[in-house]
Amino acid sequence: MSWHGFEAGEVVARDRVIAACEERLAAGVIIREERKVAMVELLRLAPERIVWTPQQPQGWGASPFNINNWRTLEGEAIIRAQDA
Repeated sequence: MSWHGFEAGEVVARDRVIAACEERLAAGVIIREERKVAMVELLRLAPERIVWTPQQPQGWGASPFNINNWRTLEGEAIIRAQDA
């Protein structure tokens, strides 16, 4: 099982995602930490409820830090280019 426990298609509270990512950062197992912190800041701009849609079964394509792995309830990107 993955460190985050999210299931594909699951609707997740944005704050739960942020908390999971911050816990992972605090654990000290993240490489390129500054980039991941920046991604968490972008996640703060997301709607309150988002859908876990991993692009791949593992790696960056399955990381909750990757904002491309999250969608709105309507299936749209959680962050629009003009918002970032």
